[in-house]
Amino acid sequence: MYGKCGSTEDARRAFDRIHAPNAFSWSILLSGYIHCGEINEAKKIFDRMPDPDVVSWNSMLGVYAKQGPVECVKGFFDRMPLRSLISWNTVLSAIADSGHFDKCRECFDRMPQWSVLSFTVVLEALYQTGNIDEAKRNFDLMPERNIVSWNMLIVRNAETGHFETVESIYAKIPATNIVTWNSVLDAYKKQGDVFKVHKYFEAIPEKDVVSWNTLLSAFAMHGNYESGKALFLEMPIRSLVSWNIALQMFSKENLSTTHEVFMSMPKWDPVAWTLMIQAHTTNGDLDMARELFDEMPAKTMAAWTTMITAHSQRGRVADARALFDAMDERDSVAWTAMIAGYALHGDNGRAKELFDAMGDGKTIVSWNAMLGSLSGDIAKMERFMHKMPSWDVISCNSVAAIHAQSKGSCDAAKFLFDSMLERNVFSWNTLILAFGSSERAVEANRAFERIPHRDLITWSSIVAANAENSQMDRAEELFASMPEWDVYSYNAMLSLYAQTGHIDQAKALFDGLWIKDSITWSTMVAAYAQDGGSHTNLAMELFRLMVLDGVSPHGLCFVSLLAASSHLGLKQETRESFASMVSDFGVDPSPEHFLCVIDALGRSGELGRSRELIESMPFVPDEGAWSTLLGACSRGHGSSVEELAAHKTLELDPRSSPTYVLLSSALCCQV
Repeated sequence: MYGKCGSTEDARRAFDRIHAPNAFSWSILLSGYIHCGEINEAKKIFDRMPDPDVVSWNSMLGVYAKQGPVECVKGFFDRMPLRSLISWNTVLSAIADSGHFDKCRECFDRMPQWSVLSFTVVLEALYQTGNIDEAKRNFDLMPERNIVSWNMLIVRNAETGHFETVESIYAKIPATNIVTWNSVLDAYKKQGDVFKVHKYFEAIPEKDVVSWNTLLSAFAMHGNYESGKALFLEMPIRSLVSWNIALQMFSKENLSTTHEVFMSMPKWDPVAWTLMIQAHTTNGDLDMARELFDEMPAKTMAAWTTMITAHSQRGRVADARALFDAMDERDSVAWTAMIAGYALHGDNGRAKELFDAMGDGKTIVSWNAMLGSLSGDIAKMERFMHKMPSWDVISCNSVAAIHAQSKGSCDAAKFLFDSMLERNVFSWNTLILAFGSSERAVEANRAFERIPHRDLITWSSIVAANAENSQMDRAEELFASMPEWDVYSYNAMLSLYAQTGHIDQAKALFDGLWIKDSITWSTMVAAYAQDGGSHTNLAMELFRLMVLDGVSPHGLCFVSLLAASSHLGLKQETRESFASMVSDFGVDPSPEHFLCVIDALGRSGELGRSRELIESMPFVPDEGAWSTLLGACSRGHGSSVEELAAHKTLELDPRSSPTYVLLSSALCCQV
């Protein structure tokens, strides 16, 4: 009694007054010291016991099981002269708690008898080691089952993705409690079936805060923010987890409301602080994020990493490095975030310095970040990859993706794909991209048929692969079969129509789109420009509409615009567009842009100005530049310039048949 009340001194005095204490008295005293946490005294008492009974042995075994390590538990167990089912279950649980799941089955098989607890522990061990089928067989062999066994079976099947089994288990379970209900809710949340989470939630007779949080989390995970916010306001009881989920949902839509929720919280934990910092960084407000970060009472690794990543992504790499240097301690995630920041902005030297400074702390994520920093040089990527201690699916995908985008590297991408022990949907999409860009549409379609799971990118990629290879019927068939469409798939079809001269179909598709990006507009501008004739004027008009719509044209779009105005002989418009490209849109001129202006000047007879532009370009003039000038001479504007143009063109490409044709035309114009 005294021991259970926390007074071991009184218990000891009472024990000392007993003339001849028996095993029961010793056991009571031992239990009192264990109950009060005085373990060292308990061990001394146990050592003094003249003849400990099995209850005393089990009490001390429980002490060793709580303190560990498991070797000490097993050593004490082996010394026991008497063992009961409690003894066996204690050592079995200790082995499982220590993570030695493979040893659990050995211990279980040695037991003279089993209880529900014994079966439940070994079931957990079998699930943890991936022996799902054996775990199910053991469950079926259990002579009796309790609610804990049933609940554990639901949880483990959900974790391993066996959601159909969860439903069948739930249908058989003889009795349920709130843990059962919550386990089923969590299973369907993991499956992504929000409808079933809601359905079973409504069926719970008495919901607890875990039930409410599970449904709230399901809404948040699947972007159903309106339902989630309504549920949060309806909740009769909220935990800190509830508030954090709500904070995460509100941060996706409205920053001011997110701040109101944050200020309404009963208290702030590190998760809440980090979510608020992330909300501001996502909205580009790094200064406010920094204020919150500085106010944060206990900065977590997640908060530090969020700040480093946000500053790096916004181009403030020096600020990111200052934050990194200010950290008292760093984990591999922080190191990797800073390496990725340097890699993002092409500073591979500093990325490599940090990577080397990590020493033995490198993880596969760190190696992958450094691998990604070399994405501009496939040879360096491959050499680095062979130095990596191990590869994962991300490592292989990174290198395969670069091969897929490189002409002539399709076989290398396929070889890497075939070598992968693990593949995800990105791996398959990369293979389709590789085949598509290498004019191997048949193989792209075969890969598409084999892919175990398709996402929207898969569908868009296979449409693009057929479109790029002028497989119009197949592309249209796939496009019509898509479960949903995105701008990438629309652009692929638009490009197909443009490339094959089906301008009317391209225009109909373009006009019907409710969402257009810069590629959509540019593709249509290029379609009009390439078609020539009356459509050339439409290219220039569409470009103006594009700018009015707030879409920033990129370099290729300006090539189409300049080509259109040049072909119409609009010298002044061509020059103005070229100047606007640099001053208004910040697009650096490429050789293709200069060729369009050279052509426009040549068409208007200003061959001297064309020559001056060629010689003043920030590039070494190539055969294309001089042959463009020579072409202007062939239109009847010949002069001494044609001799220079012909000489330069033949010097760069003496076997060029078109050059001789242009030179012949120029000479004929002089006759």
